[in-house]
Amino acid sequence: MTPYQSPLSRLEFPINSVWGGLEGRGDFSLFSAGVEFLTSVADQETADFRGRDWDDSEFPRRLTNYGDTDTRLFPSYQLRADIDMPVAALRRLPDRFDLRLVAAFRWQQLNLTPHEGGQFDYPSAGGRLQGNRIKQWLEARATSVYKRHPWRPTSAAC
Repeated sequence: MTPYQSPLSRLEFPINSVWGGLEGRGDFSLFSAGVEFLTSVADQETADFRGRDWDDSEFPRRLTNYGDTDTRLFPSYQLRADIDMPVAALRRLPDRFDLRLVAAFRWQQLNLTPHEGGQFDYPSAGGRLQGNRIKQWLEARATSVYKRHPWRPTSAAC
């Protein structure tokens, strides 16, 4: 395999699913804070899980492996928390602007199981895989700082 071969592998697992949850927000004198909790609704079929590999060092652009399976999403969770502070008043912007500095945190736990799929190794013919073969458990955390700028129309004097 050549060093730094690109692409080397690609995994796709779309999560087309239904979620439900709760969100709360509090406004205080200098800032507002919010929290959101979501959970997936029951066990769901989400979409096709696909995997591709390019590991031929002589022909790095040649696809060598392809896999395609159905995917089931088991109970999964998301949590988001944020705080924001208005900065429009500090910048002496007109009242119609509500410019805010936001800090946020998001945590996700996704429980996926690909099943009933096929794995093809080129140049061989490949074959079908039956049953649950791979169990994926993904946990992601993201922290971000950004500006929130909701636009609010104001009444114009005629």
